[in-house]
Amino acid sequence: MSLITGVLERKEGDIWISVLAVSGNDKVVNTNSKGEAEIKKCQFTNYVLDIIECKPLEAGKVTITAANIAKDIEKDSHSSVYGILFDTGIFRYVVRDF
Repeated sequence: MSLITGVLERKEGDIWISVLAVSGNDKVVNTNSKGEAEIKKCQFTNYVLDIIECKPLEAGKVTITAANIAKDIEKDSHSSVYGILFDTGIFRYVVRDF
């Protein structure tokens, strides 16, 4: 089994490509002209190609400021922010539609 993965970074969005190749041997049962079963060994190779085109994050959709959060905290003792999820241990953020 072989796997090759690559990325093309572009301003329009990255393109990720991976190719998986799996080779092996198998047995095939065929019926000959006399109606008898014949077992033959055959080699095979299967390929799986994945192409993922990413779209860059659209900026400016969320408008929130520290002043707005401070105002909420002063008024309600808390501030709720929905739709922004954070992965732990890394510095990038994840946006998901709900």
